[in-house]
Amino acid sequence: MGWFHKNKDKFYKFKSLQTYAWDRTINNNRKYRTVFDKQELNYLSVGLEFYNKLFDEKDWKAIVVFKAYKIDDDKKSTLLCEKEEEYTITKDLNIAVCDYGWGNDDYGSFWKKGTYCWDAYIDEKYITSTKFYIEDVGKVSTEENPYFGVVSAFTYETDDENDTPEKRLYLKQFMYKQIEYVFTEFKFISKVDHDWLCELFFNYYDDSGLLIGTSNTIEYITTSVNPNELQEVVCAWGSTDNTVWLRDNYRVEVVFMDTVVAKAKFSIGDDLISIFETIDDLVEPELDEEDPLLKEVVLAKPEEISAKIENRPLPEILEELNSLVGLQQIKNKIKEYIDYVTYLQLRKNKGIEDDDEINLHSVFTGNPGTGKTTVVKLLGEIYKAMGLLSKGHVLTVESNDLITGYVRQTGENTKEIIEKARGGILFIDEAYMLFKDGAPNDFGPEAIAALITEMSDGIGDIAIMVAGYPKEMERFMASNPGLKSRFRNYYHFKDYSPNELTAIAMYAAHKKEVVLSEAAISKLSKIITNAFRDRDHTFGNARLINALIDEAKMNLGIRLVRTQQKSKLTKEVLSTIQEEDIEDVSEIINTNSLKLPIDTALLSEAVNELNNLIGLTHIKQEVEELIKLTKYYKEINRDVLKAFSMHSIFLGNPGTGKTTVARIIGKIYKALGLLERGHVVEVDGSSLIAGYVGQTSLKTKELIKKAMGGVLFIDEAYAITEGTATNSANNFGKKAIAALIKEMEDHRGKFSVIVAGYTQNMKGFIKSNPGLKSRFDKTFHFNDFTENEMWEITKVMLHQKQLKTTNDAELHLKKYINVLYTHRSPYFGNARSIRKIVEKTVRNQELRMANLTKKQRTNQMISTVEIDDVIEFNSDKIEENKSVRIGYKSNS
Repeated sequence: MGWFHKNKDKFYKFKSLQTYAWDRTINNNRKYRTVFDKQELNYLSVGLEFYNKLFDEKDWKAIVVFKAYKIDDDKKSTLLCEKEEEYTITKDLNIAVCDYGWGNDDYGSFWKKGTYCWDAYIDEKYITSTKFYIEDVGKVSTEENPYFGVVSAFTYETDDENDTPEKRLYLKQFMYKQIEYVFTEFKFISKVDHDWLCELFFNYYDDSGLLIGTSNTIEYITTSVNPNELQEVVCAWGSTDNTVWLRDNYRVEVVFMDTVVAKAKFSIGDDLISIFETIDDLVEPELDEEDPLLKEVVLAKPEEISAKIENRPLPEILEELNSLVGLQQIKNKIKEYIDYVTYLQLRKNKGIEDDDEINLHSVFTGNPGTGKTTVVKLLGEIYKAMGLLSKGHVLTVESNDLITGYVRQTGENTKEIIEKARGGILFIDEAYMLFKDGAPNDFGPEAIAALITEMSDGIGDIAIMVAGYPKEMERFMASNPGLKSRFRNYYHFKDYSPNELTAIAMYAAHKKEVVLSEAAISKLSKIITNAFRDRDHTFGNARLINALIDEAKMNLGIRLVRTQQKSKLTKEVLSTIQEEDIEDVSEIINTNSLKLPIDTALLSEAVNELNNLIGLTHIKQEVEELIKLTKYYKEINRDVLKAFSMHSIFLGNPGTGKTTVARIIGKIYKALGLLERGHVVEVDGSSLIAGYVGQTSLKTKELIKKAMGGVLFIDEAYAITEGTATNSANNFGKKAIAALIKEMEDHRGKFSVIVAGYTQNMKGFIKSNPGLKSRFDKTFHFNDFTENEMWEITKVMLHQKQLKTTNDAELHLKKYINVLYTHRSPYFGNARSIRKIVEKTVRNQELRMANLTKKQRTNQMISTVEIDDVIEFNSDKIEENKSVRIGYKSNS
């Protein structure tokens, strides 16, 4: 009964009491909310969360009681259920969760419309209560929303506490470093003929699909007086410290009853870009009950609103395809396929039956910015115009959108996404992420199997298109024999040529209503040509060009405002980009480190530190070569960061010097001018992972932010993907890796990542994501120290304590180290084991001195380790029992 305590409330601190639908829990992730519809419920659950104050100390037990009440109109309460249960709170839990559900197996039969309450008690002490509400309108799904019809979802910015529509600046791009909160305005028209409670969640995602923040609200919708009144709900998310938003693309999803009912895309950049072209677009239309447009909005399903594609004749769509810069091979292939499909349709009309099946499923390969997304959207319109697809819309997802961390759930999730895309194109970008060779707990094959099933015997009216880098997509297609036979159409998007990129730049400038002077065009062409020559598989193509034009327009504006009198600025001057406004984006990315001179004194200090380390001969040689190459590249003005990325893998057992070398390498990178600060942020795999949805990406980005200008050293990095990190499910690990890769790419050259761990485990870590291997260009192997090296380490550690050994003590320790080394396991502790031996030796020696009187002690005795101080290190016991823990005294 060691867990018993009369004041057990000191063992915990209350965190939350929340309700959720019992069947909506995946991987212990509970979708907490307050408002439910009776038709969606069988069991309704309550979760009590509290902080465990005895975390990492000892287990304890608690008697938890839950009581559910129905609150009647006269505010009287009727007890529905009472549950008492004993929970064991184990010491490995930082946050404990106790939950219970009440209802029955039949959906919609137990819970009735009304107000309810859960009470929670721990050991007969009342903790708190929480209310929840049941509506009775109908179950909400992606196919049907009986509560309301969506009208609009816009993002905007306001600096006024008294927010009103007149003061809102509706934006699709917000200004970087100036934006604090992104507001979302959601408008809808209620279909319900009585007043009801509306609970909405606004989930904000970054470009990698990671949830970065959530806000929610409950609104009382009054429609009994005016049923067609336009309803408006506003929520915001962000921070006042300007650190939340990065230059990136984002989306906000509006969620009602666990169903996404609307989405709005926005970005953070260097310019403010309005959603509306003119002020007239801001005028709200008068909503008339007989207005056919209103009826269409109110009665339409959410997917039908977003999937609505303009009906255009085929020649018009093909003309737009033909007007795209470059892509000649793609255009020819599409036209050839259209002609062949037309031929098959003509034969069918004449009664000729062909075995040839019209197959729209396609594979797109190519680098970023080569036009894949643009072409997919046009294909949707083309196939609709030809009668091959009923809607022609494009549903774009990434691999992570298909995968969940729950057995069999990935397949079901993929099927749901397929149904959303039905009638159009399901476009899966970076599809190769579905295949991770040798990755543990990988649910990607479930998604692949669901896709193959759909392409084999699905009901049709869908085109599945997958995209990614050529080599990665080749491995993906080879991962399952069924993939090659299902995808018949292959489109490879080549990098644009310099001339084509220049033409894209002219088009981008035209869209932004600016023109380039001849000198500006000449400079731009040189920058493009150099970037094309130096390109690798991450070359941005059209994305790079758009960045150049965006930067040039901003530079134009800054130059004119600072140097010209506003009254003399003509329309031509305001719209003409000059040579001085063109800035090489690639140079901007790399200048910070390359302009820093070599700090000879610091470099000498760091190299001496490395050379003074015992052993590590191969590591020292590799670092010396790195220093020589860096100096050489700087002398010939070669881009150092094109030669290597500064991201490294350290492989080896504990205690082999990985952390120490990482600190020295940080100094060396700083001394060479590669990093501004050279500091080292030391974490382990669990530090990147949060235990709840949406925070893993933020946690990873926050660590990288701390490491910017220095080194992020991740020890035991394999814990990210092996699911061994505290509170981490496999899907959280995947999100951490995705965020890490994105930051390494977006901030290339601005910081270094060093991942470390056991050799075998790290192989699995690198295989867990195809993007990891290409980001780490250097691998350092830290071998176990030899027995002689370990004795040298022992002497150094004792010397640091101002101690030396007698001959007998030295011989005894050497023998013990020799046996340790001979019988070492794959997880041998190396210098860590030596440190434990030295610490125990020092303590024994000091205790021996403490037992002597001051007169008995001499300076020589105080500085000498005797045989009695090390006698407990028994070599014979290690040989008898190899399982004795290294460096620990056996109690047997």
